[in-house]
Amino acid sequence: MSADPLPPHSSSTVEVLVVPGAVVRRYDADPTVTDAVGATGADAVLPAPPHANLAAQRLLHAVDQPVLRVDRGMRARTTATADGDLVVAAAPSPDTLPPTPAVTGTAEGTTPDRVVVVTDEFELQVVPRRQETVLDGVDDYLDGLPEAWHPDATCDGPAPRVTHASTSVQAGYTSTYQPPGDNGGTDRVSPAGDADGSRTHEVDVLGLGSTAGMGAATDNSTSRLVHATLYPTGHVTTTTLDPEDFGLRAVEQVGRARASSLRSSGVTDVAQLQEMSVDALAAALGTGQTTARTIATSADALATDSVVRTSAASLPEDPVFVDIETDGLGASVAWLVGVLNGGTDSESYYPFRQQSLADPAAHLDAFATWLQGIPRSRPLVAWNGYNFDFDILTEQFREHCPDRLEEWESRRTFDLLYWARNKNNAVLPGRSNRLEAVAQALGWEGHTDGVDGATAARAYTRWREAATGAAPGEDRWEPDWDRLEAYCEDDVRALATVYEAIDDAPVQSAAGGSGVTGGRQGSLSDFS
Repeated sequence: MSADPLPPHSSSTVEVLVVPGAVVRRYDADPTVTDAVGATGADAVLPAPPHANLAAQRLLHAVDQPVLRVDRGMRARTTATADGDLVVAAAPSPDTLPPTPAVTGTAEGTTPDRVVVVTDEFELQVVPRRQETVLDGVDDYLDGLPEAWHPDATCDGPAPRVTHASTSVQAGYTSTYQPPGDNGGTDRVSPAGDADGSRTHEVDVLGLGSTAGMGAATDNSTSRLVHATLYPTGHVTTTTLDPEDFGLRAVEQVGRARASSLRSSGVTDVAQLQEMSVDALAAALGTGQTTARTIATSADALATDSVVRTSAASLPEDPVFVDIETDGLGASVAWLVGVLNGGTDSESYYPFRQQSLADPAAHLDAFATWLQGIPRSRPLVAWNGYNFDFDILTEQFREHCPDRLEEWESRRTFDLLYWARNKNNAVLPGRSNRLEAVAQALGWEGHTDGVDGATAARAYTRWREAATGAAPGEDRWEPDWDRLEAYCEDDVRALATVYEAIDDAPVQSAAGGSGVTGGRQGSLSDFS
């Protein structure tokens, strides 16, 4: 797979929605999966274990996109980018592939840069005695490939790079595998080459399943959808999606039984639900007015892609928007602090980034110095800040910049997600509470693509490893720092977008209509 953790900017991609059979057993393919297809912009859907055959059967009748079925068929099913640089081919068996990767091109005489072959013929297994994972069945799968699909095959003309993806390996898993003849049978990540400097025959391996193939102990009862973005360079980004965020189940307080009752009443999607009156909802579901009103409010936010204010509680004035980038969810460092001084139209974005591994405090010190110029009455606003950004920054100041800790802890902090969701002040659109999902539902568009929090964390981690292992004066790998800083800027501008949409939204009256005009009523003491 590609060595650079950052996908190319503005590259053509294939968007794949991975749908385990366990999801369609518990939820309806239509509208749950169809809603997810629309929300993700999927180019194709990929049935995956467990019960992939069941998923395939139901998806064929539920979606218009190609169903990349690997469980049966006489030929490989394909989808491709508009420019033909990337082709994804679902192969029920190796002998269903075309004679060469080159002929998978979308037009006669064209050759893609990369072909991703999707199969279910190998999986990831744990070997307890070796305390490691191995790819089980991959050698038999490779042996069955047509000769021209092998990595050491010679061919006339340009040949695409081939990635072998399995629906029985957890999505996002990437490795470079060496067949036994190349490296004594190892299935670990290969070295750069042989001792004599020649390249080994490497096979790019990718996971496109919902759960790792870890045997009978794997719990498939909570299978999730996976949105995978595939790039011609071999990069892949994956996002796990909760099926409960789609279809009727996306509506607050609509569970399995209520969704079934609504469908029995002829209501199959959120748009139809939104058209129902509170009284009709209460009658159809046998609920009280309060529950029915909550359902109607949530449906209204989702169907109209808008914020519904449910209280007259006010937002704090003159916010400063903050977002951090770390080395992962179990963060040990906040290597970038991005701040937006003003609203969505402000040009005052400031990235405070760690410049040297040897100096983990300089960017925190610079951030604290900048804060000294900001009045203490102005709140620092983050998304999920009480559970992530603010706690991590406190620990970072305590560890690396203790003389600035008091300055940091004296600042007012405000978590917009907590205020809206936990305090029941607003119902948000979007298929999840992720900042990007809510902001995109409100019409926000980012300026950086191919980067998310996990990708940024991998880029930083690779830079840290390179810096740690480098000799003095040795050239070290550097990520595209400008692009990473721009990604963080996207996040704080998305946050400002949501804040302004909440601030502008009218407050819903007790009867369910618009009442008090939105705005910043109250004093700042309301948020202490």
